[in-house]
Amino acid sequence: MGELGEVTEYLYWSERRVSRLARENGIGQAARRSLAVKADVGVAGPHIQVESGNRGGELTLNEKADRIEAAVGRRAMEDIAGPPGVQFAKGRTGVSVSQFVGAEERPGMMFHIRTPNSAGRLVDVILFGSMDNVPEYVQKADVLEDGWTSSSAPFIEEFLASNGERCDCYDFPDGASYMAVDALQIALHQGSTTPQLGSGTVLEHRGYTLGRAGDAEWFARIYLDVEIDPDRWDLTAAERTERVLIGAPLWIRRPLGAPAFQPRRAWRLPRW
Repeated sequence: MGELGEVTEYLYWSERRVSRLARENGIGQAARRSLAVKADVGVAGPHIQVESGNRGGELTLNEKADRIEAAVGRRAMEDIAGPPGVQFAKGRTGVSVSQFVGAEERPGMMFHIRTPNSAGRLVDVILFGSMDNVPEYVQKADVLEDGWTSSSAPFIEEFLASNGERCDCYDFPDGASYMAVDALQIALHQGSTTPQLGSGTVLEHRGYTLGRAGDAEWFARIYLDVEIDPDRWDLTAAERTERVLIGAPLWIRRPLGAPAFQPRRAWRLPRW
């Protein structure tokens, strides 16, 4: 994407996923090489010596990200309008940031992006990650630890832990569609205890929401890409979508000139 400039703030960075992808695909992530040229004139004439070393320093996160993005190339889809089967996705959109409460004692992270594609159809991208990969101010943001948690969450965790290879609970015909709808319900409604607040129109009121980034650049590995029929699943107008992607973010970042991450406590919420 390369349009953020040199100064960025990372809301999420998965060193483990970035390093693994680089290692498995021969993408260089080593420190910058520095070159020094020395010249002198001796009895035998001019002598030039070139020395190479690592004195250029470690790569910045931006440099690592740029190398990954360049190597993945067109496989990273920004306009999710083609046939299902997307392996990498990227975008610059608003992102809803929440805790993900599953089987693990410590909550994980969930990032929800809802965006139209070039055909005007809504696409929901739901990304799951580790709390260890976000800044401390995101970890410590106030959260409504209230309401219901999904019984499907442990199975989605299993699916992600296997890098999309296995999930016994959804191992049946059309199980992928069931998983996609379950993930959508978690992203829109987890923790909502009042129908009025659970309409999907006000994510601020769903439980476990930490905040939002109004203008963020994200890059993700996608493990599930499913087109769904809103009428078959009886989705409300606010829930209505035609495609759901589930995956894991490699990074989420914002230019420092863009709106800052807004913790939930800073929002002006309507009274119900």
